Amino acid sequence: MKITPIHMHLLIGPMLAAVLCCTGVAAAEPLGPELPTPTTAIQPTKVAERGANKDAMPLGRPRSESEQATQPSDSSRAAASPLTDPGNLTTLGSLLLVLALIGATAWVVKRASRNGTLMSALGAGGRAPAGILEVLGRYPISAGCTLVMLKVDRRILLLAQSGSGRSIFSARGAAPASMQVLSEITDPEDVASILMKVQDDESRAANERFQGLLGQAEREQTRIERRAERRGGMIDSVDLRSTPLATRRAPHATPHASAGRVTA
Repeated sequence: MKITPIHMHLLIGPMLAAVLCCTGVAAAEPLGPELPTPTTAIQPTKVAERGANKDAMPLGRPRSESEQATQPSDSSRAAASPLTDPGNLTTLGSLLLVLALIGATAWVVKRASRNGTLMSALGAGGRAPAGILEVLGRYPISAGCTLVMLKVDRRILLLAQSGSGRSIFSARGAAPASMQVLSEITDPEDVASILMKVQDDESRAANERFQGLLGQAEREQTRIERRAERRGGMIDSVDLRSTPLATRRAPHATPHASAGRVTA
């Protein structure tokens, strides 16, 4: 049988209709897994809330009603005094114990210093009579070494003091200080010469201080005289060493008399 174009149209029509029907049914059926409904979408949220509530629950076994009744509430704890807290009581007791130990130690040291024992003599309150030990001079040589000239009665000692003197909080720490005797001068002439130089230095410093005080007094007097001259008056200058006692007690000149400089 020969297939003509008419036969082709007759076969294509039913085939197209069948294809259209199949595509309509496929469009009506859902593709993939079924989507959750709104009720099923809320369920994970409830599960998460339950998990959060479980995390917020306190650890340990749940308390019974009798334990909850005997356990004080948070409000009662806040209202209670902090002194009743066992931790605060322990801290306060330790502090009082330390203070008591410090007071007892201070009392023992003070009592021992009054007895005149060896402990009191070696302590900070021991005797230090003047004129026996005297530091005549200090001469720094380097950062950690200093020469010290020490007078002990009739002898003079030259000592080398070593030690960095740094604080204990520094990086290297403080080296222990030590003193070593370099020389001992016992010759009376040498001792007298050294003492005279030391005294000359001290007297020179005292003279300089005295001269400074005199100069300050003279400058003050000069300033007062200049101030009086600007005001139009003069200041009486009387030498009391050469003035008789009767003259010193004589009444001053009358106010209307002109002021002048008197020198006896």
